[in-house]
Amino acid sequence: MNEEKKLNMLQSLVLLLLIIGSVAVCIRLKTGGPMIGLFMSWIIIYLFCKVLKMDYDKVVSGAYDAIRVVVPTLCLLMAIGVMIGTWLQSGTIASIIVGGLKMINPTWLLPLTWCSVRY
Repeated sequence: MNEEKKLNMLQSLVLLLLIIGSVAVCIRLKTGGPMIGLFMSWIIIYLFCKVLKMDYDKVVSGAYDAIRVVVPTLCLLMAIGVMIGTWLQSGTIASIIVGGLKMINPTWLLPLTWCSVRY
């Protein structure tokens, strides 16, 4: 019988609180930032798997599968962040704002805001 063991609600809550606590303590103590806390959370997860006799390899493969799904989105967000940073430094965003404000007649500003709120 290849029965997959799962955590119940109390065990999941304890594990979540321990992970959040380890990251929060490392951030609060300013010891390596959240990375040391995340490493400690892997140790906590490993110990949980050993104590509850769960398959640690399945947990790791599930984490890798989740990372594979998230990486393209993270790359896109980082590229957007770099683009926005360069636009801020070069003055592109300021030019867009100034150009947009010059296009709007001040007498139409209030009616235009009401139109944008309604839709």
